[in-house]
Amino acid sequence: MRIRERYASAVNSSNLQSRQETTFSDSDVLAAMGHAARYMPLGVALQRLFVEGKPKQCVAIMADMVLVRSAKSRVRVSPTQAVEIAQKVLAWYRFGTCTDCGGTGKEVVFEPRPHLSDEDCHVCRGTGRRPFQNAFKEREMELAMWLSGQVRKEQAEAAREAMIVIAPSLDL
Repeated sequence: MRIRERYASAVNSSNLQSRQETTFSDSDVLAAMGHAARYMPLGVALQRLFVEGKPKQCVAIMADMVLVRSAKSRVRVSPTQAVEIAQKVLAWYRFGTCTDCGGTGKEVVFEPRPHLSDEDCHVCRGTGRRPFQNAFKEREMELAMWLSGQVRKEQAEAAREAMIVIAPSLDL
């Protein structure tokens, strides 16, 4: 079982007792994710989002990241615009499936009965995802692309960071 599934189970657990003979108990996983949050706050917040479905903390962290990046780049944004960019990036990650093809990447043909054609969807060009660029204004694109990269990076690193804490006590 991957750390993400263990985290989801631990968050919803009613038994947080920690015993020495266990190495991967719910309390161990929660403590490890708490440790990882010190180094990868967005990654852990994203894990929490996918477990609990509450985006507020992710949006706040992402908006702060956009503001810091904005101060270092040629594109300046207000706090309100930073929140808007963060919300759009997060929405794309959570609900980015192309609505025209239903995520299949193929054109849907309705005659004589609904079926998929051999042609790629004209909206997503066969990816099955909505085009990322369509959600942003041209001047926001640089920050949105950067933030998207940070989301991917932190998602991958948060679980790894938690496993570093747990790994010494595991029999591998």
